Amino acid sequence: MNRTFVIGDIHGAFRALQQILERAGVQENDQLIFLGDFVDGWSQSFEVIQYLVEIEKKNKFIFIKGKHDRWCQQWLEKRIMV
Repeated sequence: MNRTFVIGDIHGAFRALQQILERAGVQENDQLIFLGDFVDGWSQSFEVIQYLVEIEKKNKFIFIKGKHDRWCQQWLEKRIMV
């Protein structure tokens, strides 16, 4: 069965992301569309990104970068260049 799930505004809530995917019963052939704002808010932004990178190997994903993600990227780029 090929299903499509749309998920937005994770904001670093790693456990909530896991719960959503578990309760939806997401399987390898399902498509996931993430509407951005993966980071910011909760303290587990790193874990969210790491988890998404890992499970992307099994699913078809579409990532849309949100404004919080752009702000984080800009902050990281400035910190790296200093």
